[in-house]
Amino acid sequence: MKTIVAKFGGSSLCKAGVETIINRIHKANKENHKLIIVVSAIQRTTNNLLRTINHDASSLQQIIKEHNTFADELGIDKTHMNITLSKLGEVVTQYNEDPSIDITQHKINIVSYGEILSSIIISGLLEIRGIKAYLINARQFIKSVNNHDKIDPFNLTIKGQFYCNTSVLNCLTDKQDSNIFVTQGFIASTADARFCILSRSGSDTSASIIAAGIKAEQLEIWTDVNGMFTADPNMISEAMLIKTIGYDVCQEMSTSGSRVLHPYCIDPCKKEHIPIHVNNTFDPDGDNTIVNGFKDDINKVYAISTQNNVTVFHIKSDDMWEGCGFVHDIYKVFKENNIDVNIITTSPFAIKTTTEEISNEKLDAVKIKLSSQYDVDMISNCSIVSIVAKDIFDCPGIEKANGFINNLGRHHLHIKHNSANNMNVSFVVDSVITKQLVQMLHKEYIEDQVGDNLV
Repeated sequence: MKTIVAKFGGSSLCKAGVETIINRIHKANKENHKLIIVVSAIQRTTNNLLRTINHDASSLQQIIKEHNTFADELGIDKTHMNITLSKLGEVVTQYNEDPSIDITQHKINIVSYGEILSSIIISGLLEIRGIKAYLINARQFIKSVNNHDKIDPFNLTIKGQFYCNTSVLNCLTDKQDSNIFVTQGFIASTADARFCILSRSGSDTSASIIAAGIKAEQLEIWTDVNGMFTADPNMISEAMLIKTIGYDVCQEMSTSGSRVLHPYCIDPCKKEHIPIHVNNTFDPDGDNTIVNGFKDDINKVYAISTQNNVTVFHIKSDDMWEGCGFVHDIYKVFKENNIDVNIITTSPFAIKTTTEEISNEKLDAVKIKLSSQYDVDMISNCSIVSIVAKDIFDCPGIEKANGFINNLGRHHLHIKHNSANNMNVSFVVDSVITKQLVQMLHKEYIEDQVGDNLV
């Protein structure tokens, strides 16, 4: 029997979106496929759960209100959901009042409730629609290779690989009187059977790990867009949908600003040659993107991607020349302040690096600490604009990009960076010129090079 894994994101979990879930189940039953539905938290829930960790009592009330409203819209029995909400309240209270608890485990437990509540609601919906389905606990089969002592207490995630314990999953799904199953994204357990979570937007990755583990026919990611575009369609009206794309270029786009797929969800499917179908919950019959083993054209630019709200650190010192250990010392300061960095460029007397960190307090702390030893400029309100291709240096006319920036008036270029895999060249610029630059690059490299893989 063929198995399909279908992940439905938070944007799909609304009154209109659940009809697509129902229709997808009817199709699976008609075609006699096994269907494993992976759900995210409903929109805003994870952020509200994080606020409860920061002792914001109103956020818990907001979670209760929004889930009751959603359940009422669907007309489901709220008994199981309200029991779970009560448990959440007890966990939050214990976290706030009991100094003896394992703080990290309690934080992870609290943040996990969004996906748990969504899976309960969807299961309740299927029950009142007369659809036989089984609710299964993702923590039983989505596992980390590491023990809980490897969890980072700052971001609650754990380094190292996750995998699907297929023997456990098969025990949960085989020999049932239904081929429909509902489970949670984002949540998992450690090798020593403690709570852990994947990184934010990790439900994509959960679904991919499941699909790869059971060698599914395909993975479907249901969201609020039709797929991967050549640029952000909210910024560039001429942006085009990419109908077919290879795993490598898709992953590069995902790491360069496209938010459609989580970068970590690509590799598991790539290793098992499982196609990823990106579908629009609100346009289920529309054109979409398929990510597979498509042989990307090495002479073609596929996308102009953007990352906004970027801060640049320009760190300078004459002592860097023939110095030893200064790079470690600099990035130790970023780590101590729990700040992730993305682009890094070096020269004999300077390092430039970028971050998407939004906390001014943390950014200022890094600047103050580094300024005791280096000259530090911190430039806010920047964007990273990336040209993404299979092999950026085989694309004709790529050197023109520098000229486009120079034509935009005063000097706005803070960093130019070529990726180590030669799949993108990135420009860090002041945000005020981002749209103009993307328009110019999109017109030059994409609009006149439309191929069969573009709509």
